[in-house]
Formats: sequence, structure tokens, C-alpha cells
Amino acid sequence: MSWATARAQNLVVNGSFEEYSSCPSDWNQFGGNVVGWDVCAPSPDFFHACRDSSDLGVPFNWRGYQHASHGQGYVGVGTYQWNAPNFREVICSPLSVPLSLGVAVDLSMKVALGGFGSYGLMSPKWTTKGIGMLLTTEPLEWPLISYPNRAHLYMDMVFTDTANWVVLSTTYVPDSVYRYIAIGNFFEDSLSFPTLLDTVFGTLAGAYVYVDEVCVAQEGMGCDFPDLIAM
Repeated sequence: MSWATARAQNLVVNGSFEEYSSCPSDWNQFGGNVVGWDVCAPSPDFFHACRDSSDLGVPFNWRGYQHASHGQGYVGVGTYQWNAPNFREVICSPLSVPLSLGVAVDLSMKVALGGFGSYGLMSPKWTTKGIGMLLTTEPLEWPLISYPNRAHLYMDMVFTDTANWVVLSTTYVPDSVYRYIAIGNFFEDSLSFPTLLDTVFGTLAGAYVYVDEVCVAQEGMGCDFPDLIAM
């Protein structure tokens, strides 16, 4: 496979998770599979339409039903686990260029709520607020001594819509020379407001969010995402 060249404005490598080394065949295959990204807190999942099944496929999978916002794939992260206050799933990546102190950038990402998936034992029962983007100067090491209870971009309301992608965006003026990006829920449980989502079918005792189209760009420039070119 080869890739069309995206506009250079996105400092997030493979921000739409379309470049990968192999089609997902099991859980926890994000790390080492999705180009440019690492796992900072186990164990996020990779979903893609190349997987022609209702477990890790797109749009219908064990965690929910959602078409990709761009391309054919996305990542999924757990944002809460009942009775496990230290549990979070976090993905992370070095920015292609460090941010400049005092130079404004636009931060954005698309998120969609997991729930009502194809298999009840894997379908989340809960939802939360808090999913977002954290910029760091050094690689994030998990577990943290304590939750930062902040993020540079995050959802500040409890997620309830399982049908649509939601755009999170803001303009931010860096107060440090940030070199890395992390995606997850960086708020402790009491600030994440766990809320029951599916008390009938969902039996996974946690909350889950899909993520696509992650962008860090010069203010006003925006991001284009590359399309896969069949060879």
C-alpha cells in the first residue's frame, strides 16, 4: 500500500490511523501495528474495515456501531472501569515537530461513543466525560502518580450520543515546548462522572470511546488526512 501526501500542517503522524502494518485479528493490537503511535496505558484497540467481522470490524464491532470518520479505521480507548480507579487506556505519539513556545496551534479530534455493540460481554455499560488530548514535553509514563485532572482539549460533558462523531477543538498557545501527544481520559473517576448507558444489553463494566482524525496544526491552517491509494 502507499499513501497520498497530506498537507504538511498536521503535526500528528498518521492522525487518522489509516496506515497500519496488519489488519487487526485480536484485541490490543494497536501498539506496534498503527504507524507512528504507541501505547502509553494498556490496552487500546484498533478497528478497521479490513477485518470483515463483527468483532474488530467497521462499522459494527463488539464495542458498538460506528463508521470511520475518515478512511476505514479508528482506535478505541477505555475511559473508565467500574471499581478500578487507576484504569485508563491511553495512546501516544511524538509530534513531527515540537511546538514553539507562545505560537498558537489548533487542536482537534473526533470522538464517538462506544455502546450497544455486537457482543454484550464486550459492549460497555457506562459512559463518562473527559476524553481528550494532553500535550507533554516528555513521553508519558503510566501509571501516573496521580491524575493531572486536566487536558489541553477534552469533552466537558457526559457522552450520551452513540450515533454521531463529535468534533472537539480549541486554539491553544503553548506554555512549553511540547513534543508529544497523548489521547485518553486524564481525569479521576469523581471528575469523569460515570453514568449508566446500557443497563439491558451491555455488561462490560466500563466506558469506551472511539477516536479518529487527530490534528495539531498551525492556527488557522487545519488538517487534511491522506487517503489510501490501492496499488
